[in-house]
Amino acid sequence: MYLYSKALYFLRQFVFIIGAFLLLPFLANGQDFQWQKREFIFEAAAGMNYTRFDLAEEEMRPLARPFTGFGITYALNPQWGIKGNGLFAQRASKIKSGTNYQSLGFDFQIMPQFKWDDLYFNAGISHHLPINQGLQYKGSASSERTRVEPDEISVVNPQISALLGFEMKLMPNWKIYTNFSIPLKAQQHNNVQVGLTYRLSRRAPSKESARKIRRRTTAKQIKELRNGALLVRLRTSKPVIEALKRKGFPQKAKEVARKQRLENINLIKAFHQYYNFSEVRFFMSDYSSKVRKGKTQHYFVNDSLVVDSSLVLRNTKHLYTAEFGQIEEDTATFFSHYDLVQTGNFAFVQVPRFYGGGGNTFTALVIKDQQFEQLHRPFPYYSRALFKAMEDHPGHRFFYFPVMLFSPMTYGECVENLNQKLHRFYRKVERRERR
Repeated sequence: MYLYSKALYFLRQFVFIIGAFLLLPFLANGQDFQWQKREFIFEAAAGMNYTRFDLAEEEMRPLARPFTGFGITYALNPQWGIKGNGLFAQRASKIKSGTNYQSLGFDFQIMPQFKWDDLYFNAGISHHLPINQGLQYKGSASSERTRVEPDEISVVNPQISALLGFEMKLMPNWKIYTNFSIPLKAQQHNNVQVGLTYRLSRRAPSKESARKIRRRTTAKQIKELRNGALLVRLRTSKPVIEALKRKGFPQKAKEVARKQRLENINLIKAFHQYYNFSEVRFFMSDYSSKVRKGKTQHYFVNDSLVVDSSLVLRNTKHLYTAEFGQIEEDTATFFSHYDLVQTGNFAFVQVPRFYGGGGNTFTALVIKDQQFEQLHRPFPYYSRALFKAMEDHPGHRFFYFPVMLFSPMTYGECVENLNQKLHRFYRKVERRERR
């Protein structure tokens, strides 16, 4: 009969708490930290005990009393760990109207723990060590409470109980849990703990800023380019040439074709002479779709701009492209500070200020990804090609004069400048990662 009543009480409590926990997945916020093998995890814990004592044949009902303490978990592997708790706990039951039985003491718990995603299952033993020898109080108001001598009622003795429980992650660092202490003998009390834990040993990582994301991304890109290949896209100017022919300017069309061919040959020579950061190949813009699809043969041209099937890539895993073009505006912005701005009703509000974004565009030798999307800072993705702008607009030479003193003015200088930028940035990334 004793085991039946205890089992029935335990089942009622278990069903109630399971029902409450079923609502918690709607509050959960992402997955919890992964356990690392042989990792120690420290937590602070607090909550409520719901205890029903079994004393002197009295009919007792559980009351809520607080507990607080610390826990430590030793992770054996990402799924299994051993957890121990040390709690300073108060327990109480109601005997009859206005009369409570209270016990103050320590709880020591040891339990293997199994982690499954955001759920943790516990099973072990619990040792309750009372320190007040059992106190009974009469009266509902604290000023009216009186102590009843211990010999008038049975006292609480140290008790070892079986422990079952589970935990669920609510948000980073926070978990809610419940433990059931099941007495192993008659004339012992059972207890349900419901509490919260806060992880002390490793806090949730802060959200990665846009600046850090870019720095991490560009570091990955420079290493990929170093171990990959740069495919230089050469223009054909076919739309312009065909348009000139249709309008009856064959000589002008030939002149455009000649200039474009000379530009492509000079660019190839400059890369052969001044570029050594990665493997490099050249292709005509007609074959851009092959690059997008990751094809790595049968479209590379030689120094005479003729497709040569013998030209293949040694490094085919990471492909980046380069070409002459207009720099696209960098639209990324970064938080700077807050300003106090007065509103129409003379109140002041904080307005965030940002920096970055926008900027003037200009002609450059630009590095892009395999899909011909321009890279971003801090990656050194371009080398200014002022000489190209001067070729297109010779009448603007006077306005370019101050900039000419600091800009590459030939194909060779442009490629050499880009090559040096790539080497410097790669060394910077290596130094940062070694620290």
